[in-house]
Amino acid sequence: VLDMVYNLVTFADFNKNLLDKEENENYNTNTEPLPFNVDFITNEYKNYKSEINFGTMILKPYVSSIITHIENIVISNMNKKVLPAKPLKILARLSCFANNSQQQCEKIIQLLIPYLVKNRRQTEDNEINILSSINQLLTQVKDVGDFICPLSRLLNVITNRQSRHEICNIFNTIKTIDDKYIEMADILNDLNSWDPKRLEEPDYMLRLDAFKRLNTLIQNWTRFDTKLASILIYSCFYFINNIEDMAIKETSTNCVQQFLKKSCQFELSKSEIYLFDANFKSELKNGLRNKNENARHEFISVLIEFIHSFKAKIN
Repeated sequence: VLDMVYNLVTFADFNKNLLDKEENENYNTNTEPLPFNVDFITNEYKNYKSEINFGTMILKPYVSSIITHIENIVISNMNKKVLPAKPLKILARLSCFANNSQQQCEKIIQLLIPYLVKNRRQTEDNEINILSSINQLLTQVKDVGDFICPLSRLLNVITNRQSRHEICNIFNTIKTIDDKYIEMADILNDLNSWDPKRLEEPDYMLRLDAFKRLNTLIQNWTRFDTKLASILIYSCFYFINNIEDMAIKETSTNCVQQFLKKSCQFELSKSEIYLFDANFKSELKNGLRNKNENARHEFISVLIEFIHSFKAKIN
C-alpha cells in the first residue's frame, strides 16, 4: 500500500489544460473514462498550485490516515540512523493538506527535529524531505514560536547548502504566520546568503551586514530573548566550525562575545540559565575539540568571555 501511495505522489504531472474539455481543442472525446468519478478532484486540481500533482490530489481525502501511518513508521525507526526515504517523500508531499490535525502535526515535528539533530548520516534528499515536511506541518500548529528554539539546533548540524536553504524557508514560513519574527527570519536568510554573481561563493558582504544587525538587536535588548539567543548561538558556532573565511569566523566570535556580555546583565530565569548550562556549554565543548586550529582558537576566545561573564551564574 505504501508503494502505491508513493507512486501516486511522485507520478509525473500532466498538463492541467487537458482537464478542460471546452478550452482544449485537442481534448480527445473518445478517451476511455476512468473507472471512478474524478470531477471533484479535477475541478480542485485546476485551481491548485502547480507543484501539487494529480496523484497527490487523489490522496487528499485520506491524508490524516496516511500521516498517522507515517508517524508510526517514524516512531518505529527512531533508533535507526537513516529513516526510510519513501515515507519521507510521501510526508513532504501530503503534509500541506494536514488540516484539522494540530496535535498530530506537532507530534511529528517533535519527532523529526531531534532525529535530524542526532542522526547525521541522512542523504541530502532525505534531509530536504524532512525539512520540507516540517515546513508544511508548521502551518497547522498552535504557536510556531514554540518550535524556534528546537529548530535553531539544526543551524549547527545541517551543512548541505540546499538543506540550509530549506531551514531558511521554514523561518520564512514562521514569519509569515507571526510577523513578530520577521526581523529574526530576515537576518537568518542573510546570514546564509550566496553571491548571485558567483553562485559557488557566499555573499560575504550581506552576511557581515547581517551580523551587524544581529549585534544591534542584542545591544538593544531590554530583556533576554531565548529564541533569538538560540539562533545566534547555533548559527555562530556553525560558522566558526565550518566556514574557512576568517572574517566570518572572527565576526561570529565577536557576535557571541557581545551576546555574552549583554546576557550577563539580566536576571535570568531557570530555563534561560539552562540554555547556557546545557546547550551552550555542550556546543562549546564540541567546538574546543575541533581539529581545525583556527576554529579552536575562536572557541577559546568564546570560552574566555563565557568564564568572565558568567562565572557567578553558571557552574
